[in-house]
Amino acid sequence: MPISSPSDGVAWLNRGLHGLSLGMIGLLMVVLVALGILIGSLVLPHRPPVSIASSDAESVVAVSSQIYDGAHKVSVVPQIHESVSLRSNSTGVVSASSCLSGGTLVSGQAPFFVNGQPVIGLSAGMPLWRDLSTGMAGPDVSALQVELDRLGYEVDVTSRFDWKTRVAVTKLFASVGGKSDSGDLPLSSVMWLPATEIMIGECLVRIGDIVNHGDDILQVAGGLQALVLAEVPGHNWMLSYGDALAEVGADGWVTSKEFLALVEKDEEYQYITSTGQGSMQMTVQLAEPISVLVVPPSSIVVTDFGKGCLVVEGDTVPVEIVSSSLGRTYVRVTNDASPSSVTLLPDSLIQC
Repeated sequence: MPISSPSDGVAWLNRGLHGLSLGMIGLLMVVLVALGILIGSLVLPHRPPVSIASSDAESVVAVSSQIYDGAHKVSVVPQIHESVSLRSNSTGVVSASSCLSGGTLVSGQAPFFVNGQPVIGLSAGMPLWRDLSTGMAGPDVSALQVELDRLGYEVDVTSRFDWKTRVAVTKLFASVGGKSDSGDLPLSSVMWLPATEIMIGECLVRIGDIVNHGDDILQVAGGLQALVLAEVPGHNWMLSYGDALAEVGADGWVTSKEFLALVEKDEEYQYITSTGQGSMQMTVQLAEPISVLVVPPSSIVVTDFGKGCLVVEGDTVPVEIVSSSLGRTYVRVTNDASPSSVTLLPDSLIQC
């Protein structure tokens, strides 16, 4: 545009400067804002999201104690015996007797003495049929050794009547009040038992009676002889039936006569034994309930089967794992600690 006068030039220059100033100001503001964001990101500390930051911190949860009796259902197998008579392998006079009708006879015991020598009931894997002495071998020797081992004597099952077997037989005689100088086992001193423990229906001979080889001397009671647990829970457990309790042996057998008599009257038992259908379910529980701590499974550092520790305020507390159910684990504290809270997800490398 042509400039006709000095005043027109000044006006044009002012308009140019004014337009330039507005553009530059806008650009400058954008640059300053960007620069501020950059400086802020470099200077201010980085804060991770709450969900990430909190995951590194240890969580502590409250726990409670309760009395635990361990009650749970188990399958039991009835052991039913027919009434049978046991025969004498000896001939002579009954010189002593501990036989009691209605009582029990356990393998390794001697219900009678004949001519002063014990007649020992043995639940060997097969009936013994001959005198056994050093050097003899066969399946009957093996059956004897298996039963001696079960009774707790130190023998090896070699099928040969060796020195260890002689020592075991000598100790067996001594345990019932008898004596075996040679360590041999004469057939006359043995009465075969069909089970490790039997119920005596009737004692057929008394002190002073004369017995001959092959005479019936004891009648085994028929009916329910024992209940055997399909899974042995361990030591110090009881089997319950209504309000009745019976001790469970270490082998899982229940042989209480009073308890078995109650079970025999049960309609479920009668149905199962008469039809052969179904299985019996009964409840086992601890003989003495214990105090346990109820904790989350993730709070336990496991060190061995059934053992571990908890982390309580930075210290470890040793525990035995008793049971677990529905996301809760029952543990028994094995020292004097009484924690009210535990650490969740403790470091697995912690030394208990």
